[in-house]
Amino acid sequence: LKDLADYLPASLATIVSYFSAEVTRGVWKPVFMNGTDWPSPAANLSNVEE
Repeated sequence: LKDLADYLPASLATIVSYFSAEVTRGVWKPVFMNGTDWPSPAANLSNVEE
């Protein structure tokens, strides 16, 4: 169980970073197609909500 506790955070961090990379790529692909420069994430979020 202790080995699992040592191993799990590392694998969890890998999974989270992979998912965040996938989400980021999914979010930015339409932005590139619009010909828009990379705005700040906050500006991008407000654009998505509108």
